[in-house]
Amino acid sequence: MFSQLPLFMADVKIFQPSTFYIVVHTSYGLRLEVQITPIMQVYIVASSSHKEKTQGLCGDFNSVQADDFRTINGLVEGTAVTFADTWKTKASCPDVAQSFEIPCSLSVENERYAKHWCSMMSDRAGIFSQCHTEINPNYYKEICQYDSCNCERSEECMCAAVSSYVHACAAAGVLLSGWRNTTCGKYSSSCPDTMVYDYTMTSCDRTCRSLSQPDFTCQLDHVSVDGCGCAEGTYLNDQGECVPASRCSCYHGGTVVPPGEVTSIYGVTCSCRQGKLSCAGEPKQLSCEEPMGFFNCSSAGPGAKGSECQKSCQTLDSHC
Repeated sequence: MFSQLPLFMADVKIFQPSTFYIVVHTSYGLRLEVQITPIMQVYIVASSSHKEKTQGLCGDFNSVQADDFRTINGLVEGTAVTFADTWKTKASCPDVAQSFEIPCSLSVENERYAKHWCSMMSDRAGIFSQCHTEINPNYYKEICQYDSCNCERSEECMCAAVSSYVHACAAAGVLLSGWRNTTCGKYSSSCPDTMVYDYTMTSCDRTCRSLSQPDFTCQLDHVSVDGCGCAEGTYLNDQGECVPASRCSCYHGGTVVPPGEVTSIYGVTCSCRQGKLSCAGEPKQLSCEEPMGFFNCSSAGPGAKGSECQKSCQTLDSHC
């Protein structure tokens, strides 16, 4: 199934606050923040209702870090590789080869590159220092150096490691800006046409649809993210372009009205201006004969059950 984001269903809500991230909200207390630039990284946030109820690669969520490498058989392994191998979804998949070599020791050039760029996170006089009291940078620096030396595309892996520290800082309430002026700047200067880069990008009320309909993404919480998107005062259309309101289509239910065109809604003539329908009078309010009621999809919230869930004598036991 293909669907253009945002996607709202009863149990899952998916939207893209910037070109760098996709956010997934579920009804069962799990939130995924998927970073897709420069490489994919997934941040998982579980609600407290899942405490001591999880298992797998993310640990058992019991506030005891020492037993997070618990295997599918209940044993606690000593290394990440042997632990991860027990959670393979297919037994036929080969085990991950365990290497005890330090990647940066294999290339002086790679080691120099990794130390130079990754050490910026721990520089006490650098741009990242304002987060040091909240998030210790040393762990992220070590991961950065390992990944940079071990990765075929060193720059992408280094930038992914740095952005994971920035994400951790944002989750702790420290929003870092200006760091791409000296590190990983190419990603902020290569936005799609009509889009701009921002350290705190948002898609809330920045789509053409949000001019005609409520933007339910504004109600969903997530860690502040950077990336490319529409500048304030411009709106994302269905073609993925940021345009002024004057070039936005209007939306009513399943009807799309191009800018400047006229349509009839419930017997009233309406024209599309600045992304909003302007009608000559109030559209007639539809009503249904008792005991039926009228359901308006245009004003319904995400996950609302419309006529497709209507009960009948044949579907009394079905769950919509």
